Amino acid sequence: MAVSVQTAPGVLTPGRSTRSTPLIDPRTVLLHILLLWIVTLTLRSMAATAMLVLVTAVFVAVAASARGAVTMVLFWFACVLMKSVIEQRASATPFTLLLPMLTIFVRIGPLMAAGLLFTGAFSVSRFISALERLRVPRTVTVTLAVMLRFVPTIGQELRHIDDALRTRGVPLTPVTFLRAPVRTAELIVVPLVQRCITVAEELSAAAITRGLERPAPRTTRIPLVFRASDGWYLVLLALSTCGVLLIDRWGMR
Repeated sequence: MAVSVQTAPGVLTPGRSTRSTPLIDPRTVLLHILLLWIVTLTLRSMAATAMLVLVTAVFVAVAASARGAVTMVLFWFACVLMKSVIEQRASATPFTLLLPMLTIFVRIGPLMAAGLLFTGAFSVSRFISALERLRVPRTVTVTLAVMLRFVPTIGQELRHIDDALRTRGVPLTPVTFLRAPVRTAELIVVPLVQRCITVAEELSAAAITRGLERPAPRTTRIPLVFRASDGWYLVLLALSTCGVLLIDRWGMR
């Protein structure tokens, strides 16, 4: 008789990796994320921010996910369009309440790429090994590793909640939310919080079982070395960053 064993998403399964043979070293991606944060927070013009979104989307498509890159670009330009329409034609309507949120999304739009790179460019195992090579404290390494496992789990749990509500005849759509916002939020938040607590405990137990707290140096099946692809990645990153900063300095405001 066959016995099936079900585990929480991301608990006992290997870290997600978009490629069997990684092209980019995790330390290169971490450097890109740090630089992306610095540049995003220093930009002043909309033209430079738009260029940074497009350029970063190319890096995300190469290192992480092409679908995620397209989604990021479409979402950012949708926020820009909505913000522009509300400012020009709906300034005296309740839609103005959305302006602060849309302004934030437009301003820090490139940082969405940081999340895509952080969750899709490397596996959890290679990420931990990279942090240990960088002499990052173990407490920080464990925290980031659990977070990296936990983020995809939230999306999976939301899909499971959506499937369960559809089975009961309550689909999660914008129309349902507008008709009964409090009730819809309750149907989502309550089971999500309960599952997140359970999954967090399972993730902690799985991490300890895998020897995450082991004091000895961690080994990895794929050696962490800088390749020619990392060199080209950094060169293109430097050139694109300089171009964005030039547009921000002398381009259209």
